[in-house]
Amino acid sequence: MTTDAILAFSFGQGHMIDFQFAIRLAAAAALSMMATGALADTCSQECYPKRWVYWAGNLMDGVTYQKYQAMLPHAKAAGFNAVALSASGTSAYIGLLDHRWSDRYRATLKQRLVDAVRKANEAGLEVVPVAGNPESPQYLQASLTEAFPTTTPYVVKGGRAAPANGAVNLLGNGDFEAAQLTPWGVDMLDALAAGGGQLDDDVAHNGKRSLRLEAKVRGGGPALSRLIQQVKLRPNTAYRLSFWLKSGSYANPGALRLLIMGSGANKEALYAHADHNLGWGVTDGTWNAYSNTATFRANQPWTLYNVQFNSGTKEAAGIYLGTWGRAPGPGTVWVDDMELREIGISMPIERDDGRDYVVQAKDGSTTYRRGTDYEIDGEQLSIRGNSIPEGAELNVSWRQSAEHIFASSAPAIACENGDYFTWQKKLYDAIDPVFGHQPSAVITGSKRKYFMYYDEIRVMNWETWKPGCSMPSAAEYLRRMVTGVQARLPKDLETAVWNDMFDPSMNGVPQYYQVRGSLHRSQKDMYDRNPGTVIINWTGGSETDAGAATKRRASLKFFRNQPQVVALYYDAIDSTDAWLKTVVDAQAADPALKIDGLMYTTWNNKYMDLDEVARRIRASPLGRRWPVSR
Repeated sequence: MTTDAILAFSFGQGHMIDFQFAIRLAAAAALSMMATGALADTCSQECYPKRWVYWAGNLMDGVTYQKYQAMLPHAKAAGFNAVALSASGTSAYIGLLDHRWSDRYRATLKQRLVDAVRKANEAGLEVVPVAGNPESPQYLQASLTEAFPTTTPYVVKGGRAAPANGAVNLLGNGDFEAAQLTPWGVDMLDALAAGGGQLDDDVAHNGKRSLRLEAKVRGGGPALSRLIQQVKLRPNTAYRLSFWLKSGSYANPGALRLLIMGSGANKEALYAHADHNLGWGVTDGTWNAYSNTATFRANQPWTLYNVQFNSGTKEAAGIYLGTWGRAPGPGTVWVDDMELREIGISMPIERDDGRDYVVQAKDGSTTYRRGTDYEIDGEQLSIRGNSIPEGAELNVSWRQSAEHIFASSAPAIACENGDYFTWQKKLYDAIDPVFGHQPSAVITGSKRKYFMYYDEIRVMNWETWKPGCSMPSAAEYLRRMVTGVQARLPKDLETAVWNDMFDPSMNGVPQYYQVRGSLHRSQKDMYDRNPGTVIINWTGGSETDAGAATKRRASLKFFRNQPQVVALYYDAIDSTDAWLKTVVDAQAADPALKIDGLMYTTWNNKYMDLDEVARRIRASPLGRRWPVSR
């Protein structure tokens, strides 16, 4: 291909990109073709078209970017042909559109992405953008944030309305002053394991005693060291859990964890922050600058923490605080004055649709107007004049943000033909000039690819107040999220998604976390998926046991009619062999199974095993479709 031809391709398909970038890309492509022409991939059978390496590091960090550049030739030499680029957990791409960042920063970000693509192309690798996650639109339009429809009983007293039940602590013996722990449960102190919990009469925040928890560090028994209490809840209600902590020596403060699990037949979590084990709190109606985990440390004085959550459809829950695994060293924490209370308007999401705040008399006979009858004052209402009588009982409806419950952000709502899809299209249009013009020498198969990051969506389908938003089943809602975006992207674009949300072997189940409705396939057979969508299959993660193999076989079979890329490694070298064996067995049972490739997948930037993973692939029957060693 001549330089002129490369330039023509770079400016093709109606996209205009920076001229200097095109010149650099042309020169890089020419060098890449010269470098790789004598090193064309050679396999004993047709090579897998997708031999990807997953990258999730922050490319705006200089040290991380250097590691990225060092990884590229290493990956190429090991037989890989593309990088699936999630530049800082996909959120970096939002910076291309987010005008809250300066023009200078956004230009610098774009240039860094351009350079990252160029460096990969020079090494003979294609770059596939990993973006478009369901959280993306709410970063750009906060009114789209997923939220729980919430109704709180209020009562008017002294010209103000406050939550009627707000003064009631729903936890029994939350101050630990009773001589017995009841109604708390605890993983009892175990001298052999040097861990467990018990009352401490020598240390207290208030009163005479507290509860001391010691992380378990040794022994062959259970490694659990937790405080537990079951409580009753009201559905569709907002709650805040607060507690005081004091610590002694603590080898791994980040391991201290808070979980709130729904009770009953299905015990899915109501609160389980994936990134910060101790959760994220609120002060004076604003999210704290740092998480509870970030501020908890060894040898700290008594410190107040809180989290808030919504009961959803649940009527009871279990509160768990402690450690779940064996610690690398001593870990002592004292807990005191724990409180669980219903709360009023806190971290609301406003959609400007007339349903942001609905204040009615308890019997529904009167609807009061904001600005005329009341004003919102924090979690309370300030009554204007005598418009709402003293002692009146009210129902206050509002939307509680789903942020900081399962992750720091929350998905956006995907209403029929809504702004969710508009923003997803704008995001792709901002990304395409960077990734959509790579030289043909590094492209395998479709000229343009887009890895849509739909993975472990733990809250969705709650917008029941806005017409055209929620759907009878979460499966239908998820199908609309994905296929609605695909319908707005270029027709020649090859899209890929993670498997787990669609997979009955993983998260495609009747009840998944705080997802409203069933994700099970029976609700919408096969979700009407686009048959060309590539499934990135990570079933079992790093697991190597027989149970993981069973799930993997079932998953591969479920997606048998679609091209699949197996996401192996997962920061555990032995899991590579387990996946390879499963694929071999599955293809022997079903020769029509479409395996489009393999992806080296790491979440800890562990690229030192690229060669070893490639060696194990070549040593397996799948090695016939992997390039020979150079």
